[in-house]
Amino acid sequence: MLVTDAVRRQLSKGVLAIAVHDTSYALIPRAAAADKVEARDPSMLALDHGRGKTPPSDDPDDDYYSQFKVPDDLVW
Repeated sequence: MLVTDAVRRQLSKGVLAIAVHDTSYALIPRAAAADKVEARDPSMLALDHGRGKTPPSDDPDDDYYSQFKVPDDLVW
């Protein structure tokens, strides 16, 4: 399946998933469709990097701030 660079980034972050049905493949959004597909038949998901993760945001600041570690015992 040929994808653009933007779609590849969404796939790697788990925003999109690839579903397979018979011999065809489809890009589906993780939040809406992939969760429902996984509940019915997990074998239909050919690629899903969002399994078991919280849904990522598209905020560009997330990439920057991910380099800073937050201590587990942080009390506000």
